[in-house]
Amino acid sequence: MIVAGWAAFLARGRRWLTAGVAFVAVHLHLLGDLVGSRGPDEYQWPIPYLYPFSAEPQLTWAGQWHLNAWPNIAFTAALIVATTALAWARGYSVVSLMSSRGDRAFVDVLRQRFGRRLIQRD
Repeated sequence: MIVAGWAAFLARGRRWLTAGVAFVAVHLHLLGDLVGSRGPDEYQWPIPYLYPFSAEPQLTWAGQWHLNAWPNIAFTAALIVATTALAWARGYSVVSLMSSRGDRAFVDVLRQRFGRRLIQRD
């Protein structure tokens, strides 16, 4: 709720949508931690949902994957491919958050390597 509140406060428009997306993003992150963050020593990473206000409830799942398990690696690789494809298709990437010049160079390299358009039209 705190992240959603801050997102709504900082948003310039569509505050409820921004808050909702932030809320969903935080919970997707927690779900990822719940599903795939078991340590190499078999420690099950508990998630104190209401932290820092309360240590309880702590969410755990007995089927939690190891952090370096193949599903985590495959999911990460798929997201990198999707992000790169979107950068190529749209002409901008997450690199733009740090450097517009670096972003332009990254997109230019992608387009030089893979062409200008996804589908060539006649």
